[in-house]
Amino acid sequence: DSSKLFPLLPSPPLALSLLSLLLLTSPPLSLPLPPSSDQCNSLVHRLVLHFSSQPSPPPSHLHSPSSVISSITTGIWSMMSSTAAATQPPSPLADGAVLLLLVLTHQQMSGHNQYRRALLQFTDEHSGRKTRAPFSLNLQKLYLSLCNNLSEQTTLLLYLLLQGNPHVASFIFSRSDIDLLVVPLLHHLHGSSQQPSSAHHVYMLLIVLLIFSQDDCFNKSIHELHLQKVEWYSERSLTNISVGSLMVIVLVRTIQANISHIQVYT
Repeated sequence: DSSKLFPLLPSPPLALSLLSLLLLTSPPLSLPLPPSSDQCNSLVHRLVLHFSSQPSPPPSHLHSPSSVISSITTGIWSMMSSTAAATQPPSPLADGAVLLLLVLTHQQMSGHNQYRRALLQFTDEHSGRKTRAPFSLNLQKLYLSLCNNLSEQTTLLLYLLLQGNPHVASFIFSRSDIDLLVVPLLHHLHGSSQQPSSAHHVYMLLIVLLIFSQDDCFNKSIHELHLQKVEWYSERSLTNISVGSLMVIVLVRTIQANISHIQVYT
């Protein structure tokens, strides 16, 4: 529980944002091995729960110091990732949890990174299988949160889970509603490809789509799922189009946009 980890700070969003801010702005450190793997598991579990539940801030949050620190942290992340500063996230606690989770799982340690191990080995609480996992949680809620909150840091979290956590990867690949995740990915890719400053986000989105494309079932299902209309695609009207066809169109447009950017700088 973040209130126990940071007893002197007034609220969990402030605690997470302050720690993320300190770690993001500090040079790479070789952190000592945490006291126990159980504490690492508990912290990672709590952070992933914060993201998957997307708790709304209290009414007084917008006028609290927590809001200011969260905005500063998000702004620093945006500057470091060369993207434009975003508006205040709908759930500052969830946003701070993802930032802290990414920082902890990428820190150098004197031994194995127990935070990273916990993130890449947790399982679905509804799987019914008994495993010696660090923890388990509701992957359905996590999946929906990923679908609805594809910021740059969330895309990086999705990449880590697809690449390193076989339980999460198999759960996502088995979804019959994979369009809930793929269409927002394409939407962000289409928007980000028009902005040279979003190169890092475009790169991560393309890598995630590449991981998806390596699965035969995915390649088949995206051509069976159809969209009545794609509201965000402004170049032309797209109606009754398959998700697979939409992916091809967006990828071609991304290639064209990158070629035009290269020509501008040459």
